[in-house]
Amino acid sequence: MKNLLSLLRLAAPLAILAALPTAALGAEEAVPEDAAKAEAASSAEAPERQDAGETPEAEIEVADAPDDEAEDNVEAYLRALSARKSFSEERDDLVREACEKALVPYGWYSPEIEVRHPEKGKIEVRIGRGERTLYREVRIETAAESPEEGRIAAFAREKAAEYGIEKGKPLIHPQYESFKSDITAKLISDGYFNGKITNSTVVVSREEAKADLSFTIEPGTRFTYGKITMEGFEESHGAVKGLVSVKEGDLFSALDLASVNQTLYETGYYKSVIVRPDMREMDSGNSLVPVRIGLKAKPRNLTEWSLGYSTDEGPRGSVSWKRPFAGSRGQSWKSALSVSGVTQAANFSYYIPRENPIDDYYRLSAEYRHKDLNDTEFQNLTVGGHYFTRTHGRWERDYFIETSFESYDQSDDSDDVFLLMPGAEISRLTTDGTTDPASGERIRLSARFSSEKLLSAEDFVILDAFYRRIWSPTDGSRLVIRAEQGAILGSSIDDVPSSLRFFAGGDQSVRGFGYEKISPKNSDGELTGAKYLTVGSVELQVPVMNKVRMAIFADAGTATNDYGDDSDDIKVGTGLGVRYISPVGPIRADIGVGVSETHIPIRLHFGLGLDL
Repeated sequence: MKNLLSLLRLAAPLAILAALPTAALGAEEAVPEDAAKAEAASSAEAPERQDAGETPEAEIEVADAPDDEAEDNVEAYLRALSARKSFSEERDDLVREACEKALVPYGWYSPEIEVRHPEKGKIEVRIGRGERTLYREVRIETAAESPEEGRIAAFAREKAAEYGIEKGKPLIHPQYESFKSDITAKLISDGYFNGKITNSTVVVSREEAKADLSFTIEPGTRFTYGKITMEGFEESHGAVKGLVSVKEGDLFSALDLASVNQTLYETGYYKSVIVRPDMREMDSGNSLVPVRIGLKAKPRNLTEWSLGYSTDEGPRGSVSWKRPFAGSRGQSWKSALSVSGVTQAANFSYYIPRENPIDDYYRLSAEYRHKDLNDTEFQNLTVGGHYFTRTHGRWERDYFIETSFESYDQSDDSDDVFLLMPGAEISRLTTDGTTDPASGERIRLSARFSSEKLLSAEDFVILDAFYRRIWSPTDGSRLVIRAEQGAILGSSIDDVPSSLRFFAGGDQSVRGFGYEKISPKNSDGELTGAKYLTVGSVELQVPVMNKVRMAIFADAGTATNDYGDDSDDIKVGTGLGVRYISPVGPIRADIGVGVSETHIPIRLHFGLGLDL
């Protein structure tokens, strides 16, 4: 979903800009004759190519080109030249002319071209670069200096600096053309539909190897939003009206419209959202442009099926049923059933928006879970109410009250426990939005407590902190670190239900050890679960071929009731792995070795999904 939203962030402003006619920019800017010749050289059509299947008459090699870009352009021109039917290797003047045309766009106006014939059918071209043409003067301004026009001029100067269009920098025509395109796009994006570039000249002095740039923008009047109309899926309009941040009379901005487009799509109510300015109804006299918001509802009922496998839980499958829009306030609900060799679960969640359905809502939930693993078996029914908000900063906050009834057997300990647990969880995810992030960070902190004064059977507090970070030390590589710390305070471990105790080991814990097999044991050697959890991991991934990286890792951790116990409680696993970068995220295969043990265990681990 995050990858899809990342694509929408890019696509929405482009779609909005595509709806705007480029003719709105006004007349073509006038260019002096000398500049016209220079620009013509940068966009000269390649010589006519020979018919498909004909063999070039001569092989042409280039030596001593000024730089890689210029060399690539020279080679492209010469390949086209050698493919002409009329070309003869004796026509050195054509070779020189092609080289000169190819070098001009990169500021080499006076090169020295030497053409040699080392053997029949072969031409060697040596290029003496001469003096490169540099900008002597760069003037970028607007027709007037009102605050709005001054802002456009400042943007143009900043963009020129990004492209290296500054005094003393080389004249590179492709960069200049890109600069002009960016200014044109900025005028349209910010609603200057009558804006134009009134002067765009580059005057080149070949003798001095200098260029003077004069660039003038006349933005004109900035348009504002006219009437804003929502169309389609009428029953949802009241629920999302507050998410439309643009208002009639506000200054036009394509980026703001793109933000509205993205926000409405993220509600999950719609199969498609199209937010676009209605250029047909645009009122140039009053500088107004109406906005139409087209909404298409998702199907009333959505079902999803999935199958998978992990070395922790074996084969697994799930099915979910969702109602994306279930009330005039934007309510929705989802139910799901999941089954694996270890855990079986069924849950239901009902969402009630507060301020908006994306970042501020209530959730009522109920879940039944059965787990049978190692020396642990329990059945748990949890019913809770949550308030989720992300309206202040990047931190997501979940405040909740849950009631839990659990019947469990943990080694030689059995009990039926009722708990009422208030708690909170805050988390933050920072990523580039791709399925294979080059950088990112996840932080999660949670706390919950149980008290006999609140009708619970036991008194305790559970704290848990999780951190994961990804870096890219070099292009294509990944460095992943992970750490988790948990603690149960105020109660004997024997009084805490199995589902809340800590265990370590497995794909996402300490590799080289079985899933949740790191734990204190009773006198019979059975796992009891622990009050404390400490886990850390470092992993380096290095590219070895397209979409494949090798990984080397070291994990360490323990689940214990007393950190003062024997140091043998710390388990260490190291190993090697492979990462295949699939469209849905990395597919992981690891061989983990429990090097801390006397009898060293070796385990194969599989996984699928984001490293975050």
